[in-house]
Amino acid sequence: MNKTFVSITMLIATFGLIVLVPVTGQAMSIYSPANPYWNESHWVTLNKTIKVFKIRNIDPQVNSYKVATYTVKKGDHFKLFHSAINVAWGLDSGRFNTGHQYTFEVDQSENNHSWFEFGIH
Repeated sequence: MNKTFVSITMLIATFGLIVLVPVTGQAMSIYSPANPYWNESHWVTLNKTIKVFKIRNIDPQVNSYKVATYTVKKGDHFKLFHSAINVAWGLDSGRFNTGHQYTFEVDQSENNHSWFEFGIH
């Protein structure tokens, strides 16, 4: 018997059957918070007038609270971030600069993206 065949047979018997499965990619929506695109903020132009909540960050996060509400006009430009952890949409530019102390949360649902368009227009 061939030595290679015996070696492969012993290897399979020792470690089990090796199965190769092809890997296929899956499309992910640009608006999904899991998309790596949202690892950083991006410039957007607002299509609608929206409300923005100023949230005081407290540890633990459940104790955070709203301290102010702002109205942002259609046509304004901001850096926007998308998160699945604390807030669905948040602003990170100008006077709405999210940081350690405050988060500026947009009053829109996670799946709603009709209120902005990418880029500065």
